Amino acid sequence: MSTTRTTTTITITKNALPTVSIIPNDPTICKGDTVTLTAVGTASTYVWSTGEETTSIKVTDSIQYVVTGTDVNNCSNTDTVKVDFYP
Repeated sequence: MSTTRTTTTITITKNALPTVSIIPNDPTICKGDTVTLTAVGTASTYVWSTGEETTSIKVTDSIQYVVTGTDVNNCSNTDTVKVDFYP
């Protein structure tokens, strides 16, 4: 009785998460003013918690904003910023 053994090699690549940052990272504005939030990093696409799919958004509300960046490998990462009003 003869036994045949086969070996298969599998290569697994672990991709790093894309870097995602929002600038400015600590915005404070006067009520009624607008601030532009911009996503920067190594992601290829960005989606904001407002639903906008763009690098930059203009905001006037004092709330928390989240951006999710996704790279070409479909890996994603997020950043969050809270826009505050001057008292």
